[in-house]
Amino acid sequence: MAKSFLIVGLGKFGSAVALTLVKLGHQVMAVDRNIANVNAIKDQLMNVAQCDMTNEAVVNSLGVSEFDAIIIGVGNDLRSSVLATVLCAEHGAKEIVCKAQDDLQEKLLLRVGATQVVQPERNAGEKLANSLVSESVLDYLNLSENYSINEIRVPSVWVGKTLGGIDVRKNYGVSVFAIRRGEEIIISMSADTVFSEGEVLVLVGENRLLSKVAKL
Repeated sequence: MAKSFLIVGLGKFGSAVALTLVKLGHQVMAVDRNIANVNAIKDQLMNVAQCDMTNEAVVNSLGVSEFDAIIIGVGNDLRSSVLATVLCAEHGAKEIVCKAQDDLQEKLLLRVGATQVVQPERNAGEKLANSLVSESVLDYLNLSENYSINEIRVPSVWVGKTLGGIDVRKNYGVSVFAIRRGEEIIISMSADTVFSEGEVLVLVGENRLLSKVAKL
């Protein structure tokens, strides 16, 4: 089911989020107070406008409570980020995802109404570090200090064996969330699902246990 999103700030981060959501089939409204940013993307987005989300009248007119989520991508402007977050929260936004540049800004945004905060540079650094440490790790998403989602190549010792036969959860302490076979994503798995060479596994679990699996 398509969801609706309001993107605030059309720098590299906001533009990337907006265009990706559109490609995934969702409804996107994007705004920026800088007309140059609006003009740079107006040919790629149907609903884009110049407006200032630190103005309460503007926030009220956009009906932020009607969107499934608000993404505020102006992390390089702390004042604007905080004010936009506060106003969106006060006007009933269901979910507010903010971009932050550091841990202090993240804490502040969470206190004033953000439901989730991302630090793109930190996340990219963590992902790179994990891929460098193990060639098996293809992608990485941090869930908390101790838990993550990893995409890894299926370990050679698992090839030809079944999910139930290996008993991944019991023997390795992680869960197989999905299997990627080329362009196909398999979510509905059974104990009889056989692991094949070249597959990519989406695993969820503690970082230390995921690291052990990646080294198999």
